[in-house]
Amino acid sequence: MLDDYQNHLEDEKRQFIANQDKTTSFECEFQVGDKVIFTNEYGVSFNNIHVTGFVKPDEVMYGRFIYLDYSCYWFASMLSSLKRQEPTVLACEDAVKQAKMEHDKYLEENPSKRVLCDDTITPFSGAMKILGFTAVLKNGCSILRKCPDKECGKTSSTLYKKGENQYYACPHCKKIEHIS
Repeated sequence: MLDDYQNHLEDEKRQFIANQDKTTSFECEFQVGDKVIFTNEYGVSFNNIHVTGFVKPDEVMYGRFIYLDYSCYWFASMLSSLKRQEPTVLACEDAVKQAKMEHDKYLEENPSKRVLCDDTITPFSGAMKILGFTAVLKNGCSILRKCPDKECGKTSSTLYKKGENQYYACPHCKKIEHIS
């Protein structure tokens, strides 16, 4: 019974989103599908929120005209409460090259350790260390997830920390995504 109700709510949400305008006549830097950081009226920010559509021009109230895919998908947001969130490509290819050279040298000096290394993930992890990131571990293991980049989609995007912030970084496409 609960599943039926949840399916009903999901259907309502899908229908609501399908009926939204997909473009806006207002000056706006965002498009449907863009990933944003939404900050509510209390200053609390939410990452990884997607723009789903726009309010019809004659229905705009209090400057709210952008719909987002979060728990209040039906309540439009103001442009001023949004900031673009994009994965950033690892800017320092030199760090990756340096880490790759160190990795190759290590394997040359320690051929018996070859089974413990990966030619993509291990050098990338070294590059992240060079750039000041620290891998977040749980029970001694890296925390992994699927890369959010649709063109990549590999399952080795790793959780890192730098200062008080956390990031997922993919060793395959070399994109770093700030999550908190």
